[in-house]
Amino acid sequence: MMRITQFNQPRMAQAFVDYMATQGITLRIEHENHYVIMLDDESKIAVVENELQQFLHDPNHPRYQAASWHSGKTDSGLRYERSKAARLTAVCAMSAAISGRTSASVPVR
Repeated sequence: MMRITQFNQPRMAQAFVDYMATQGITLRIEHENHYVIMLDDESKIAVVENELQQFLHDPNHPRYQAASWHSGKTDSGLRYERSKAARLTAVCAMSAAISGRTSASVPVR
């Protein structure tokens, strides 16, 4: 098992792992203080390091998002923090649902 790199953001880590899965290479994410990418098959290290450099150069390239849609899983175990605005919107929607109003009738301030 070999440590490849680490990311601060879980989405970046997952995008790289998903992309490499489309290339036939399995990576794992271990969550310590950061999201650490691990490689079990050390014979693939040269390919992974090359792809990592390309990923770091342009992590928002559409191929990485496409890879996540193609090979990504919903049970990755990663937890994403919601923004304050997203939490407020969710609370307003739940409140409206409980009181029988539509979300359109919830006043926005």
